Amino acid sequence: MKLLHQNPFADRVSVMMQGEIVETGPAKQVLFNPAHAYTKQLVASVPLLRTG
Repeated sequence: MKLLHQNPFADRVSVMMQGEIVETGPAKQVLFNPAHAYTKQLVASVPLLRTG
């Protein structure tokens, strides 16, 4: 998620589950403080890249 702090790619995001929007809002809010359980699972599944 470090990339989001350095170079935001979107102001707002929406998360869809089975064709329905389950969460929407400012990108930083949704990605760093998700409210919906599915969003939390998606954020937790993002692999972390090591540098160096």
